[in-house]
Formats: sequence, structure tokens, C-alpha cells
Amino acid sequence: GVAGLMQLGFAIFVSSMLMAIAAVHVYWAFGGAWPASEGTELPQTVVGTQGSQMPQKAVTLAVVFAFGAQSDGRCSIASHFLVPCGTP
Repeated sequence: GVAGLMQLGFAIFVSSMLMAIAAVHVYWAFGGAWPASEGTELPQTVVGTQGSQMPQKAVTLAVVFAFGAQSDGRCSIASHFLVPCGTP
């Protein structure tokens, strides 16, 4: 019914946002500077703390994996109400 469609829409929205966050982290892991004007300003711009440093590429890619895993439609928090995690 309508409630199921709303849950599905919410699951798709949340999964899309998580994938967008993961994509930005891939961009940062490979040297992207947005939203800062250059790479040296990125940590301060994103974290907001003076003297912050970029984490190693492996750490940033681990964040990508974590967000990507949560965006999987079968196991995301949002879609857990529709299909239990691990159900084909």
C-alpha cells in the first residue's frame, strides 16, 4: 500500500544519500579538494578544526566501504523494514 511505497521511497532516498557521501570520500581519497579551494585547506573546511590533517587514503577508503555497505538496499537501515538483511 501507500505506507510500503513511502518506506521504499525513504529507503531509496537514504541509500542515495549514503552513496553520494561515499562518492565524495572517493574523490577526497584520490586528491580532490572540494569544497576547499586546495587540498591543504580541505581538512579545516570539512572538520572545522584548525590544524586538522587529511587521513591516509586507506582510512578514507574504509569510510567509503562503510557508507557503501550501508547503502546496499538489502541491508540499509532504512530498508530493514521492507526486507530483512540477507533475504534474497
